[in-house]
Amino acid sequence: MGFRCSPHSDGSLLIYAGFLIINLNFYCMSNYISASIPDESKVKALELISQLKALFPFGIKLSNEQRKTMTKIDDARVPFTEKALQYGKQEPRIVPPYTDLDELTRDLNLYKGLSQIEKELLSLTETIVDTRIAAGADAYQASLSIYSSSKGAAKMGVPGTQSIVEDLKKVFESQGIKPVKEAVKG
Repeated sequence: MGFRCSPHSDGSLLIYAGFLIINLNFYCMSNYISASIPDESKVKALELISQLKALFPFGIKLSNEQRKTMTKIDDARVPFTEKALQYGKQEPRIVPPYTDLDELTRDLNLYKGLSQIEKELLSLTETIVDTRIAAGADAYQASLSIYSSSKGAAKMGVPGTQSIVEDLKKVFESQGIKPVKEAVKG
């Protein structure tokens, strides 16, 4: 099967390969990533995550309301908290009776220790999320090209392709949106 390329009136490039017509203006294939994760690696990662979770049996889950209303410390306020603790230890008479300096010390140390871990986990999470997004973009873009090619083949009367188009277009109908190529045509 030979390939033939010709410019289209809108400046895009059309490639003809038998019944397959690809408009490169709409479907330039991305390839953000080309990798796979072996089942053993996925299982090992999930085991390590379980082990990591087990290291923090004291962890809590806040509600959205608690997150909104709770007073919060950040790295800029740590020095203030450290100074207040230091002053409280130096001058016990300024410490209110409901403030436990030992608990304050534990909480501050926990905050600082978890901050280091959180930064590493956030970096890893960002990498995993970005990699997953890129892989999904590659897969979806390739799927859209198959859908578009199927529509072209169906318009040319290629047997069996209309049922493929009907099946694939259900996704867009159920979401109330048009696929990228149809949306561009308007």
